Amino acid sequence: MTTTLTVLATIATLFAGWRATRRTRFFLHIFQLETYKFDRYARWLSDHVRSAVVRLSHVAGAGLLGLAAAGFAFYDAAWVAIGLLLLWTLAFISSRRYRSTQEKKPLAFTARMTRLTVATGLVAILPLGLGAFYGWHTGDPSGVFWYLLGFLVTDLGAPL
Repeated sequence: MTTTLTVLATIATLFAGWRATRRTRFFLHIFQLETYKFDRYARWLSDHVRSAVVRLSHVAGAGLLGLAAAGFAFYDAAWVAIGLLLLWTLAFISSRRYRSTQEKKPLAFTARMTRLTVATGLVAILPLGLGAFYGWHTGDPSGVFWYLLGFLVTDLGAPL
């Protein structure tokens, strides 16, 4: 059971991590295209809430976490964690919206963009690290809930 959880957690981490990285890069590129102006970037975000900022996968992820929280109260935590990890991987498997197709103006890693990337990466790792830390210290498979909650917050926080 532990091996299964470890393998599924690794797969879920790879897919969710890849997607969070792609989303962060995508939104940094948009910020650069909007000439680093917060008002223009905020306008772009408000115009693209449903298509880019909050996706169906985020709603599915929140729903899965809600179901898992209820499931941990009534069922064996290991089986709930296995189901959660499988469904989480399916919900976050696609990063198609954030793939780097041929852009009109590619992302330029200037000194400013490098500083923004490092700062954004450090801020993005915070909820993930807190979720992983708390989940690890629960000492049972229900800790997967906290870990994936950290991933959801990280993914949703990418535009910010």
